[in-house]
Amino acid sequence: MKEGKCYWCGKSLPHSELKRCVRCLNVCYCSRECQKDAWVNGHKKSCTPHPDPGAGKNSIGWRELEIDKALTRWLDIWRPMLSHVALVALDLSNHPANRNETHLVIIWVVARPGMRSPSQNHRILKGEVWPVERCDVEWPQLELKAVKDFEDDRLRFMVVLEDQYGITIRARSVTTGTGVATIVRAMPKESSRNMAARWVEDLSKIIDGGDAKASKEYEGLML
Repeated sequence: MKEGKCYWCGKSLPHSELKRCVRCLNVCYCSRECQKDAWVNGHKKSCTPHPDPGAGKNSIGWRELEIDKALTRWLDIWRPMLSHVALVALDLSNHPANRNETHLVIIWVVARPGMRSPSQNHRILKGEVWPVERCDVEWPQLELKAVKDFEDDRLRFMVVLEDQYGITIRARSVTTGTGVATIVRAMPKESSRNMAARWVEDLSKIIDGGDAKASKEYEGLML
């Protein structure tokens, strides 16, 4: 039986037990509570009405839907890895403890059409850490304001999908928990600094390899 993951808490369940957002049809939840939490913590701003595929294959609506479906599948596979890498990128040992409230990790990607595995249908272009205020200027429609009293284990990162001309065609904000934030905050400062300096390179290598299980190995490096 195929399984999926709750967009908010990451819990794995059979697809038949997950509840899909009826507006965008791109994300699923394990419970009404998770759906509500995700809505008020960012999904409200990134949720767009589901494109109408009724016009037929290769119509504008159909192409838009395929873009969303491919990005969603890729995010579902790599979300644990992206969460761990985003946490490392924040370099919490060498910055204020609330940096997960005031900064976002931005990951730019581009589609790779024709790849057989959904895990490889996008590749990393670049990654940076931005203050929330800068994100608000770049993507005002998402209203990415700094969050006060953010849970210690939660962080937000963004995935920005560009086309071959460098034009942004999707920008998604993801709020997630990692389960290891306290441990990462206690990492030796030099180790944290070194991992933060190469997070884009590490992420690109793992995703290009297509092995989603590598996120567990990467997590082991932080412990």
